[in-house]
Amino acid sequence: MILIFFTALVIISANLLLIFFLIKEDKKCESNDNYLCFSIIIAARNEIKNLPGLLDSLCRLDYTEKKYEIIISDDNSDDGSLEWLTAQTKYRNNIKAVSAKEKTLPGKKGALEIGVTNAKFENILITDADCRPEPDWLSAFNRKFSEGFDLVFSAAPFFSQNSFVNKIARFENLRSIILTFALCNANLPYSAAARSFGYTKSLYNNINGYKNTTDTLSGDDDLFIREAVKAGARIGCFAEKGSMVFSETKSTFKDYFNQKARHTSTSNYYLLKHKIILGSWHLLNLSSFIFLCAALFYPFALAVPAVKFFADILLCSAIQKKFSYNFKFPDILGFQIIYELNLITNYIFSFLKKKSW
Repeated sequence: MILIFFTALVIISANLLLIFFLIKEDKKCESNDNYLCFSIIIAARNEIKNLPGLLDSLCRLDYTEKKYEIIISDDNSDDGSLEWLTAQTKYRNNIKAVSAKEKTLPGKKGALEIGVTNAKFENILITDADCRPEPDWLSAFNRKFSEGFDLVFSAAPFFSQNSFVNKIARFENLRSIILTFALCNANLPYSAAARSFGYTKSLYNNINGYKNTTDTLSGDDDLFIREAVKAGARIGCFAEKGSMVFSETKSTFKDYFNQKARHTSTSNYYLLKHKIILGSWHLLNLSSFIFLCAALFYPFALAVPAVKFFADILLCSAIQKKFSYNFKFPDILGFQIIYELNLITNYIFSFLKKKSW
């Protein structure tokens, strides 16, 4: 009885803490008429289908054109991407196409390093070729960097589609955003989506760029944050309407699980304090399944999963609109169960899947 009561109390307290830190800084950054200069860098390999849409979104940003440049670092594409990009530079003065053939770091990190080397501005923004930044994306980053942050990230939701894979991926994205934003506001940043990620070149040089993040091919975002935390950088986040970055989810379960396996494998290289916090959180959530089984012999044990799933519904319902999601109550309950089971599956699969860029 005491164990059941204690577990339920911890679950409620943990979710209330998440809500507190999610709304702690839930205010729009003050307007700023000082336009900082930005270098937007995209590492791309065989993205000819996505590049036109990306450039269209970036060229529609509500920001002074002379104050930002777009650098596409082409990583040995064989689909004509570099040739197409080179042609686009004739029409826009702030677009630059560079080749990453001479990169010295493996995978995407090497292409990003080439991009940063060619950047002429102090403030660096990273996104992906399949992303579509909203018009106020750059303005929001401008406001945050003007507050003195060294590293900033924003919410990067997925477009809604009528498929089961899409719904699972979107719910998983919501749960990830909740954790990353809450812990960032609690001064414990550990992860972010590389789809909407920025840092100063001063920080980049101070931590030797991506050179200390080669533990794994993935992790150009999480491991960069790890190094920034070790260097004492000031890290912030934001989720303003009109300033997020949207992208498509994977269309098949195979591609989805491969993607999650790559990301999950990066968690093995987190700082110890982050491993403890995340491990405790996930174990707490998974404990509800243990109590669910125990209910076969001790019915009162059902109190724990009941409290846990009520807390899940409360948390997601209270926060999701801020991040452009709108899951119904039954969806939250069902996808929460799938999400937690996937945590185990993805972790095991991360050791079996061969990593590639």
